[in-house]
Amino acid sequence: MYEQQQRLFGKAYGTDFYDYHAWFRPGKGFAPGNEPAVDGFDEKVNYLLEQLRAHAPIDGVLGFSEGANAASVLVRKAMTDDDIALQFAIHLNAGQPDWVKLRPELFEGMLPLRSLHVCASNDTHVPTECALRHLYVDPVCMAHDGGHQPIPGTSTAEAQRVAQAVANFIVADAT
Repeated sequence: MYEQQQRLFGKAYGTDFYDYHAWFRPGKGFAPGNEPAVDGFDEKVNYLLEQLRAHAPIDGVLGFSEGANAASVLVRKAMTDDDIALQFAIHLNAGQPDWVKLRPELFEGMLPLRSLHVCASNDTHVPTECALRHLYVDPVCMAHDGGHQPIPGTSTAEAQRVAQAVANFIVADAT
C-alpha cells in the first residue's frame, strides 16, 4: 500500500513528500514531542494571517491532523492581531506538536478562544486523547470510534453524530 500511495501522491507532491509526511508510513512516524522543525513555518503562518485579514471576517479555523497542530500556532498569532477576530478553533485528530517548546513565547498563557477537539479511539497515528486541549481555557472534547479520519467511516450514525457536533459547535454563540 505504501508503494501505491507513493506513486499516487508522489506525482502531486514531489519525491520528498514521504520524508515530511511520515503518517503515510505506518510504524515509522515521529514519537510525540519529536517532530522535526519545519523550515519556512513562520512565513507560511504569516501568509495565512494575511489571508485571514484579506478575507475578514473569518469566524474560525478548522484543522485536521498536522493542520490541526499548525492551527494552534495560527490561532495564537491571530489572537494578537486586531484585524482578526476569530470566534472558535476546531482541531480534528491533532497530534502532540512541539510548538510549545519550539515557540514558547507564543504559548505563555492559555488561549481564551472557544475550541473543539475531536479525537478517535482507534487512531494509530496520533494520540487518542484530545492532544491540544491544554492550550485552551475551556476546551470541548469529544471522541469518535474511527481511526485517523476527521469524520469516522465506521457507521453512518457515528459520522452524523460527529458532523452534527462540529456544526453545532460552529453555530453556538454565533455573533
